Amino acid sequence: MLFVSCVTNSNKIDHYIGTTGARYGITPFPDSNKWYSYLGDLNRDLGKKKNYSILWSVGTYRFNGIQMNFPGEGDDNLFYDEIDYNSKYLDFFSKKKVNTYLLIEVQSLEIDRAIKSTLEYYKKFSTVKGICIDFDFFSSELIEDEQIESWLKSIKEINKNFNLIIKHWDINRVEAYKNDSVLYLQSLEDVNSLEEVKIRNLLWSKKYYPSAVGVEIGYIDSNFWSEYSEPIKYIYNELNSNSISNTSIFWSESSLKKIVD
Repeated sequence: MLFVSCVTNSNKIDHYIGTTGARYGITPFPDSNKWYSYLGDLNRDLGKKKNYSILWSVGTYRFNGIQMNFPGEGDDNLFYDEIDYNSKYLDFFSKKKVNTYLLIEVQSLEIDRAIKSTLEYYKKFSTVKGICIDFDFFSSELIEDEQIESWLKSIKEINKNFNLIIKHWDINRVEAYKNDSVLYLQSLEDVNSLEEVKIRNLLWSKKYYPSAVGVEIGYIDSNFWSEYSEPIKYIYNELNSNSISNTSIFWSESSLKKIVD
Protein backbone atom coordinates (compact mmCIF):
# COMPACT_ATOMS: atom_id res chain seq x y z
CA MET A 1 0.00 0.00 0.00
CA LEU A 2 1.38 3.43 -0.96
CA PHE A 3 1.62 5.90 1.91
CA VAL A 4 1.05 9.50 0.81
CA SER A 5 0.87 12.56 3.05
CA CYS A 6 1.10 16.28 2.41
CA VAL A 7 1.55 17.27 6.05
CA THR A 8 5.04 16.84 7.41
CA ASN A 9 5.12 14.64 10.51
CA SER A 10 7.39 15.36 13.45
CA ASN A 11 5.75 12.99 15.91
CA LYS A 12 4.19 9.64 15.09
CA ILE A 13 1.00 9.10 17.05
CA ASP A 14 1.32 6.69 19.97
CA HIS A 15 -0.63 3.64 21.07
CA TYR A 16 -2.91 4.68 23.94
CA ILE A 17 -4.78 3.09 26.83
CA GLY A 18 -7.01 5.45 28.79
CA THR A 19 -10.40 7.00 29.32
CA THR A 20 -12.56 9.98 28.41
CA GLY A 21 -13.12 13.00 30.63
CA ALA A 22 -16.47 14.69 30.01
CA ARG A 23 -17.99 16.55 32.95
CA TYR A 24 -21.52 15.41 32.14
CA GLY A 25 -20.48 11.74 32.00
CA ILE A 26 -19.30 11.09 35.55
CA THR A 27 -20.69 12.28 38.92
CA PRO A 28 -19.17 13.51 41.11
CA PHE A 29 -16.46 14.76 38.80
CA PRO A 30 -13.13 13.31 40.01
CA ASP A 31 -10.24 15.44 41.18
CA SER A 32 -6.81 15.19 39.53
CA ASN A 33 -5.52 12.47 41.84
CA LYS A 34 -8.60 10.32 41.27
CA TRP A 35 -8.28 10.60 37.49
CA TYR A 36 -4.67 9.54 37.77
CA SER A 37 -5.66 6.60 39.96
CA TYR A 38 -8.25 5.50 37.37
CA LEU A 39 -5.64 5.69 34.60
CA GLY A 40 -3.26 3.63 36.70
CA ASP A 41 -5.90 0.95 37.21
CA LEU A 42 -6.64 0.79 33.48
CA ASN A 43 -2.98 0.45 32.55
CA ARG A 44 -2.22 -2.05 35.31
CA ASP A 45 -4.90 -4.37 33.98
CA LEU A 46 -3.07 -4.40 30.65
CA GLY A 47 0.44 -4.71 31.98
CA LYS A 48 1.42 -1.32 30.53
CA LYS A 49 3.57 1.31 32.26
CA LYS A 50 3.29 5.09 32.00
CA ASN A 51 1.02 5.04 28.96
CA TYR A 52 -1.73 6.90 30.81
CA SER A 53 -3.97 8.69 28.31
CA ILE A 54 -7.16 10.73 28.42
CA LEU A 55 -9.51 12.50 26.01
CA TRP A 56 -10.20 15.65 28.03
CA SER A 57 -13.37 17.53 27.13
CA VAL A 58 -12.91 21.28 26.54
CA GLY A 59 -15.80 21.88 24.13
CA THR A 60 -19.31 20.42 24.24
CA TYR A 61 -22.00 20.29 21.60
CA ARG A 62 -24.93 22.69 21.69
CA PHE A 63 -27.62 23.05 19.05
CA ASN A 64 -26.25 26.39 17.80
CA GLY A 65 -22.52 25.82 18.17
CA ILE A 66 -19.83 24.70 20.59
CA GLN A 67 -19.63 25.58 24.29
CA MET A 68 -15.98 25.91 25.33
CA ASN A 69 -15.16 25.58 29.03
CA PHE A 70 -12.43 28.22 29.14
CA PRO A 71 -12.29 31.99 28.43
CA GLY A 72 -12.11 33.39 24.92
CA GLU A 73 -13.68 35.71 22.40
CA GLY A 74 -16.81 34.08 21.03
CA ASP A 75 -18.98 34.51 17.95
CA ASP A 76 -22.34 33.29 16.66
CA ASN A 77 -21.26 29.63 16.81
CA LEU A 78 -18.50 29.54 19.39
CA PHE A 79 -19.25 30.25 23.05
CA TYR A 80 -16.68 30.62 25.82
CA ASP A 81 -16.87 30.50 29.60
CA GLU A 82 -15.65 33.10 32.06
CA ILE A 83 -13.87 30.36 34.04
CA ASP A 84 -10.99 28.12 33.01
CA TYR A 85 -12.02 24.65 34.20
CA ASN A 86 -9.04 22.76 32.85
CA SER A 87 -5.66 24.26 33.73
CA LYS A 88 -5.40 22.80 37.23
CA TYR A 89 -5.98 19.32 35.80
CA LEU A 90 -3.62 19.82 32.86
CA ASP A 91 -0.91 21.10 35.18
CA PHE A 92 -1.23 17.95 37.29
CA PHE A 93 -1.34 15.69 34.22
CA SER A 94 1.81 17.39 32.90
CA LYS A 95 3.69 16.57 36.08
CA LYS A 96 2.50 12.96 35.85
CA LYS A 97 3.30 12.65 32.11
CA VAL A 98 -0.24 11.79 31.07
CA ASN A 99 -1.02 11.89 27.33
CA THR A 100 -3.92 14.36 26.98
CA TYR A 101 -5.94 15.07 23.85
CA LEU A 102 -8.25 18.06 24.16
CA LEU A 103 -11.67 16.91 22.95
CA ILE A 104 -14.14 19.15 21.13
CA GLU A 105 -17.69 18.01 20.31
CA VAL A 106 -18.52 19.70 17.03
CA GLN A 107 -21.76 21.04 15.61
CA SER A 108 -20.48 21.68 12.08
CA LEU A 109 -17.35 21.29 9.99
CA GLU A 110 -16.39 24.95 10.55
CA ILE A 111 -14.16 24.25 13.52
CA ASP A 112 -10.79 25.84 12.74
CA ARG A 113 -11.31 28.63 15.29
CA ALA A 114 -12.22 26.16 18.02
CA ILE A 115 -9.11 24.08 17.31
CA LYS A 116 -6.76 27.06 17.19
CA SER A 117 -8.15 28.85 20.25
CA THR A 118 -7.99 25.63 22.30
CA LEU A 119 -4.38 24.88 21.45
CA GLU A 120 -3.24 28.49 21.81
CA TYR A 121 -4.77 28.57 25.29
CA TYR A 122 -3.39 25.24 26.50
CA LYS A 123 -0.25 24.59 24.42
CA LYS A 124 2.00 25.48 27.36
CA PHE A 125 1.07 22.26 29.16
CA SER A 126 3.39 19.37 28.26
CA THR A 127 0.55 16.88 28.82
CA VAL A 128 -1.22 18.18 25.69
CA LYS A 129 -0.54 15.96 22.69
CA GLY A 130 -3.14 17.37 20.32
CA ILE A 131 -6.84 17.61 19.53
CA CYS A 132 -9.64 15.03 19.41
CA ILE A 133 -12.54 16.14 17.19
CA ASP A 134 -15.70 14.34 18.29
CA PHE A 135 -18.32 13.93 15.54
CA ASP A 136 -20.76 11.81 17.56
CA PHE A 137 -23.30 14.66 17.59
CA PHE A 138 -22.70 15.63 13.97
CA SER A 139 -23.14 12.90 11.41
CA SER A 140 -25.02 14.37 8.45
CA GLU A 141 -22.05 15.22 6.23
CA LEU A 142 -19.10 13.31 4.82
CA ILE A 143 -15.79 14.23 6.44
CA GLU A 144 -13.41 14.47 3.51
CA ASP A 145 -9.72 13.71 3.54
CA GLU A 146 -8.93 17.31 2.50
CA GLN A 147 -10.67 18.60 5.62
CA ILE A 148 -8.75 16.24 7.88
CA GLU A 149 -5.52 17.35 6.21
CA SER A 150 -6.44 21.01 6.77
CA TRP A 151 -7.21 20.46 10.48
CA LEU A 152 -3.95 18.59 10.96
CA LYS A 153 -2.05 21.40 9.22
CA SER A 154 -3.61 23.96 11.58
CA ILE A 155 -2.60 21.84 14.56
CA LYS A 156 0.97 21.38 13.33
CA GLU A 157 1.33 25.13 12.77
CA ILE A 158 0.91 25.61 16.52
CA ASN A 159 3.18 22.73 17.50
CA LYS A 160 4.75 20.34 15.01
CA ASN A 161 4.54 17.53 17.59
CA PHE A 162 0.76 17.81 18.09
CA ASN A 163 -1.45 15.07 16.63
CA LEU A 164 -5.10 14.65 15.66
CA ILE A 165 -7.77 12.14 16.69
CA ILE A 166 -10.93 11.89 14.58
CA LYS A 167 -13.79 10.33 16.59
CA HIS A 168 -16.89 9.00 14.82
CA TRP A 169 -19.24 6.02 14.92
CA ASP A 170 -19.71 5.55 11.14
CA ILE A 171 -16.79 4.42 8.98
CA ASN A 172 -18.69 5.47 5.84
CA ARG A 173 -18.78 9.12 6.95
CA VAL A 174 -15.02 9.53 7.38
CA GLU A 175 -12.65 9.42 4.41
CA ALA A 176 -9.14 8.08 4.87
CA TYR A 177 -6.48 10.74 5.10
CA LYS A 178 -3.52 8.46 5.77
CA ASN A 179 -0.99 10.10 8.03
CA ASP A 180 0.89 8.77 11.05
CA SER A 181 -0.11 11.86 13.05
CA VAL A 182 -3.81 10.91 12.80
CA LEU A 183 -5.72 8.32 14.81
CA TYR A 184 -9.23 7.24 13.77
CA LEU A 185 -11.31 6.46 16.86
CA GLN A 186 -14.66 4.72 16.58
CA SER A 187 -17.43 5.18 19.13
CA LEU A 188 -19.00 1.83 20.00
CA GLU A 189 -22.12 2.90 21.85
CA ASP A 190 -24.45 0.83 19.70
CA VAL A 191 -22.66 -2.54 19.72
CA ASN A 192 -23.97 -5.55 21.61
CA SER A 193 -21.20 -8.14 21.42
CA LEU A 194 -17.45 -8.45 21.40
CA GLU A 195 -17.60 -10.21 18.05
CA GLU A 196 -19.21 -7.12 16.50
CA VAL A 197 -16.52 -4.94 18.05
CA LYS A 198 -13.80 -7.14 16.54
CA ILE A 199 -15.37 -7.10 13.08
CA ARG A 200 -15.78 -3.33 13.09
CA ASN A 201 -12.28 -2.76 14.42
CA LEU A 202 -10.80 -4.88 11.64
CA LEU A 203 -12.70 -2.85 9.03
CA TRP A 204 -11.36 0.41 10.50
CA SER A 205 -7.83 -1.00 10.64
CA LYS A 206 -7.92 -1.98 6.98
CA LYS A 207 -9.45 1.27 5.74
CA TYR A 208 -7.17 3.68 7.58
CA TYR A 209 -3.91 1.72 7.61
CA PRO A 210 -1.14 2.80 8.11
CA SER A 211 -2.84 5.45 10.27
CA ALA A 212 -3.53 4.44 13.86
CA VAL A 213 -6.99 3.31 15.00
CA GLY A 214 -8.75 2.99 18.32
CA VAL A 215 -12.08 2.34 20.01
CA GLU A 216 -14.08 4.11 22.67
CA ILE A 217 -15.90 1.44 24.59
CA GLY A 218 -17.58 0.90 27.95
CA TYR A 219 -20.80 2.81 27.34
CA ILE A 220 -23.57 2.20 29.86
CA ASP A 221 -26.10 1.49 27.08
CA SER A 222 -23.81 -1.10 25.49
CA ASN A 223 -22.79 -3.17 28.48
CA PHE A 224 -21.93 -6.55 26.93
CA TRP A 225 -18.53 -5.99 28.57
CA SER A 226 -20.04 -6.55 32.03
CA GLU A 227 -19.94 -10.32 31.51
CA TYR A 228 -16.13 -10.32 31.70
CA SER A 229 -14.30 -10.31 35.03
CA GLU A 230 -11.51 -8.10 33.62
CA PRO A 231 -13.31 -6.39 30.73
CA ILE A 232 -10.71 -3.89 29.54
CA LYS A 233 -7.89 -6.45 29.63
CA TYR A 234 -9.93 -9.12 27.86
CA ILE A 235 -11.35 -6.80 25.18
CA TYR A 236 -7.99 -5.12 24.58
CA ASN A 237 -6.26 -8.47 24.04
CA GLU A 238 -9.03 -9.72 21.77
CA LEU A 239 -8.90 -6.59 19.60
CA ASN A 240 -5.16 -6.60 19.26
CA SER A 241 -5.10 -10.25 18.23
CA ASN A 242 -7.53 -9.43 15.41
CA SER A 243 -6.10 -6.26 13.88
CA ILE A 244 -3.44 -5.34 11.33
CA SER A 245 -2.16 -2.61 13.66
CA ASN A 246 -2.25 -1.93 17.40
CA THR A 247 -5.63 -0.68 18.59
CA SER A 248 -5.81 2.06 21.21
CA ILE A 249 -8.62 1.77 23.73
CA PHE A 250 -10.41 4.53 25.62
CA TRP A 251 -12.95 3.50 28.25
CA SER A 252 -16.02 5.74 28.54
CA GLU A 253 -16.14 7.74 31.76
CA SER A 254 -19.84 6.82 32.02
CA SER A 255 -18.98 3.34 33.37
CA LEU A 256 -15.41 3.93 34.50
CA LYS A 257 -16.19 3.54 38.20
CA LYS A 258 -17.74 0.13 37.56
CA ILE A 259 -14.45 -1.37 36.41
CA VAL A 260 -11.85 0.46 38.49
CA ASP A 261 -13.48 1.35 41.85
